Amino acid sequence: MSNRITSYDAKKVTIAAGYHNVTGFAEDSFVNIEQSGDGVTAVQGCDGEIARSIPVSTLYTVKITLLQNSKSNDYFEKMYKMDRQSGNGIFSITISDILGGQKFAAPQGWVTKIAPFSRGKDQKTREWEIVCDGEFKN
Repeated sequence: MSNRITSYDAKKVTIAAGYHNVTGFAEDSFVNIEQSGDGVTAVQGCDGEIARSIPVSTLYTVKITLLQNSKSNDYFEKMYKMDRQSGNGIFSITISDILGGQKFAAPQGWVTKIAPFSRGKDQKTREWEIVCDGEFKN
């Protein structure tokens, strides 16, 4: 029997975009990191020989979901507009789960487009998509 107990606390997940500490996360899922491309792929020839292709891409798509009134919406919108105007909207991004020991870091990332904007009876969310060249670290 294992005596290992682990804990998770959403308040211990931090996201830094450049010098900005991202705040105002959505109430449920607020960050998703997905590697671009198909990963390691394989083909099998008629004679049964298998050849694998190891991807060279280190691109990831990071989706950050924020409450509609989060000040971080203003930051991401500003960076997107700066990138469109001058190409200077690139920033580093670091995502850390302090209790879980996982960390994702990318020295360069950019907002791909303005997050959808909606309003209704209750608080809505905005999902920002950032493409970056990063990696997971332990």
